[in-house]
Amino acid sequence: ARRAPDGVTLLSATSVPPPDNAAVLITWSQSTDGDFAAYRILRGTSPTVGASDKLVGTVTNRNTLEFRDTEVAEGVTYHYRVFVRASTGLETGSNVVSSAVPNVRPPAAVTLNEADGVSFTRVTLDWSRSADLDFAAYRVYRNLTGAVDASDELVAEITDRETHFLVDDGLTENTEYFYRVYVRDTAGFTTPSNERGIRTRNQAPAAVTLNSGGSVTASGVTLSWS
Repeated sequence: ARRAPDGVTLLSATSVPPPDNAAVLITWSQSTDGDFAAYRILRGTSPTVGASDKLVGTVTNRNTLEFRDTEVAEGVTYHYRVFVRASTGLETGSNVVSSAVPNVRPPAAVTLNEADGVSFTRVTLDWSRSADLDFAAYRVYRNLTGAVDASDELVAEITDRETHFLVDDGLTENTEYFYRVYVRDTAGFTTPSNERGIRTRNQAPAAVTLNSGGSVTASGVTLSWS
């Protein structure tokens, strides 16, 4: 009869400190099973980690006893289990070890692109998408002098990661506005983008009406208009 392999002991699941990117380093004891095929690292959101939870990595070298899980969000607690799989497909799970990833890193900056739509009273902004797993919002700030920071006018706060554009309307024609986009994470940390200065288009003035009936003398004409 086929026999399930002996399990290993999950020794630690340690959150990696800054300046490295957020990650959890998992270590375990070595399998001595003669039918060893792979270590399978599973991660769950509750301590009862099972086969239906997320497979974050597979290690086929018996002597490799650690794995770095880089797909983690700060401010979240993860639960890990290592399964030893035999060549028969049978597998045995280890104990469960948990790791809380502290929220201590500010988000990466996004890039504010050149404006691709400028009218007399409107500017269309777009920027690169935030990849931070603990993303909370884009915050768009504006002023008239440059060196934009978070004390300036907040034009918009956008909580949808996929909405990385904005139409800023109701502006004054022939005026330069300066913008920055701050990325905010779930811990309240913010990081500013580059700054863009954008001038609205200069609208021709409205025509006036030349009135009729001007007075005429031998040496000149008197005109009036609206």
